[in-house]
Amino acid sequence: MGDGKSGKTEGGVWHIAATLRVGKNGVTEEFLAEVADQLEKRKTVKLKLPKGMQPVERQNMAEDIASRVGAVLVGVRGNSVVLAEKVRG
Repeated sequence: MGDGKSGKTEGGVWHIAATLRVGKNGVTEEFLAEVADQLEKRKTVKLKLPKGMQPVERQNMAEDIASRVGAVLVGVRGNSVVLAEKVRG
């Protein structure tokens, strides 16, 4: 997913700051629109999920968000999720 120099490889994206958090209202249409907008601008977005979720719940929520915004799920670590814009070709 990268050239290994840009910091955008799977191992390199975890250092970026989270720009969005899933809040008490959960995954709303407004939240999804903001994720899509940020993906368009930044190509890679880091999200924070609510604390207290089980690992399988976090994974399911991350997959749902990625699917709904048409992104690639780079990974889930703890409460952090990294999404990347799909390469269109």
